[in-house]
Amino acid sequence: MTARTAAACLFVAVATARGAGGQQDDSFIRGYTAAVLQRDFEIPADAVSVKDGVVTVRADLSESEQERLTTAVRQISGVAQVVVVPAAVAASAPSAPSGWSWLPSRELFRPLIADPRWPRFSAAYQYYIDDSELTNVGAVSFGESFPLVQYDSPYGALQLGIQGAVFAIFDLSSSSFDLINADYFAALPLGYAKGNFSSLLRFLHQSSHLGDEFLLRTNEQRINLSYEEIDLLMSYEWAAGIRAYGGAGYIFHIEPSDIRPWSFQIGGEYLGQPFDWAIPTRPVAALDLQIEEEGGWSPNVSPNVGLQLGDGRGGRRNMRVLLEYFNGKSPNGQFYDRHIQYVGLGVQLSL
Repeated sequence: MTARTAAACLFVAVATARGAGGQQDDSFIRGYTAAVLQRDFEIPADAVSVKDGVVTVRADLSESEQERLTTAVRQISGVAQVVVVPAAVAASAPSAPSGWSWLPSRELFRPLIADPRWPRFSAAYQYYIDDSELTNVGAVSFGESFPLVQYDSPYGALQLGIQGAVFAIFDLSSSSFDLINADYFAALPLGYAKGNFSSLLRFLHQSSHLGDEFLLRTNEQRINLSYEEIDLLMSYEWAAGIRAYGGAGYIFHIEPSDIRPWSFQIGGEYLGQPFDWAIPTRPVAALDLQIEEEGGWSPNVSPNVGLQLGDGRGGRRNMRVLLEYFNGKSPNGQFYDRHIQYVGLGVQLSL
């Protein structure tokens, strides 16, 4: 028996003895419930709140897990009702306390799965179809979204953070796996969430740099692509695991200066019910469309489908294994004016 399990059992025993005495208040019910859920479901204590005997649990659970949790909590003396709320809306749940919190564990606006330029840790093999320069490409990103401070209120939650990433592609057909391009990305995101709705307003910077080996081999003329952008994304999630999002962006202070500034983005995601495997595993599908003025309003199409390993409870990370497809203008730095098409297999680490 682990120390955590022993402590939880001891708390349950003491709480049961107290419950036999008669009266239960909300703080007692919350402590008892938190101990049971941490022991049996690995749900952290800060995901549980109680008001007037109504227990609210903020966690991503399957239908069978919800039934098992509800049955366990209803056995606690004094519980009038059990409500399970998806973890993605935890920050703005009606029972969430108002006020400031520092270094929150989760982002209010969840990462976009199929967006090829979302800051995260990822690696993928990409096969370029009918491309005159590249065939076998390795694509990696090293990035993160880091929430700094959050304010919760009855009107929703606001969250300020930072984002940073490096996106790089390599020519796997060359003898030394030449670095082709690396894009450096930094942003200040302001997130908002209430209920199933969330949004993200960002001020971001990106600059592009070609690899030395690629320059020496091809004599490619380097373009000093660098710009700032402001964009706004909005998202709505349904309990069935379906999410839709959309937004727009405007580029300013750009080099070269003749690049046209407007862009729009829409997409959707589906996260299925978990399989009964040793590791919580869910099917996932996502589609991202980006429509840019510079690309003549022709959409960049990016569908992904695969599996997500991990349930994300308590701020834990997930790993996604995805089949990828892309058709549109290249997202890779100074190659923005080139049309590419590829299929690939990738791995993402994210929330």
